Amino acid sequence: MPVSKGRAVLLWIVIVGLLLSSGLLIWYGREGGIDPLAEGEALLKIIKGVYGPMLAVMLGFYLGERRRTPSGDRQPTEFSVVLALAVTCVALWSSWPLFALMKANNVEDGLALLDKGKAIGDSLAPGAIALFFGSRGSLPRRRAA
Repeated sequence: MPVSKGRAVLLWIVIVGLLLSSGLLIWYGREGGIDPLAEGEALLKIIKGVYGPMLAVMLGFYLGERRRTPSGDRQPTEFSVVLALAVTCVALWSSWPLFALMKANNVEDGLALLDKGKAIGDSLAPGAIALFFGSRGSLPRRRAA
């Protein structure tokens, strides 16, 4: 199976899983079966905990692939931009616990603040790492003067 087909199959599985999980949750919530607030929180937990990170990594590899130029040549994603994005995302997400705990009045508030940023960080950092490792470029070499 070609790589592109394998990627399409994996993406399809993740999207179908997300849709089926969401649909089941909505089905359980029909006619007041689940409190609407709890239903929304459950859906966010499913997305944050399962599907968001997988989709982020897939998107990172997709964006890191070489693209065809109009002439048909393969053009790598600009590696210095990819490196800067990966370093920025990983640095921000790695320092998030420090900021959350310093900003909060107590540890419980800090942990609650950490949970609020979890969906973004758990998706952005792995996606940036996948983009970096999926790109096949190299940093431009400096010319000797």
